[in-house]
Amino acid sequence: MKRFSKKDREEIDQKVRYLRASMELRRLRQEVNYSQEALAKKMNVKRSFIARIESGMQNVTLETLYRIADAMGKEFHFAFK
Repeated sequence: MKRFSKKDREEIDQKVRYLRASMELRRLRQEVNYSQEALAKKMNVKRSFIARIESGMQNVTLETLYRIADAMGKEFHFAFK
């Protein structure tokens, strides 16, 4: 079994965090019964932008997270644990 370097492990951990956040955004979008296209229209962005966020390929700003929440009628909160 290959052992990963510290740098590789850190990179993997970062990608896992991004994917967890992306999956949560997708879950929330589906919970409010929005398609990617509907959410994109509410945010005045392209559907491909939403798809990149949900796939973990698009890094987002706090402003974007607030805009996503607003578009879905939700509040965005974050916390350090």
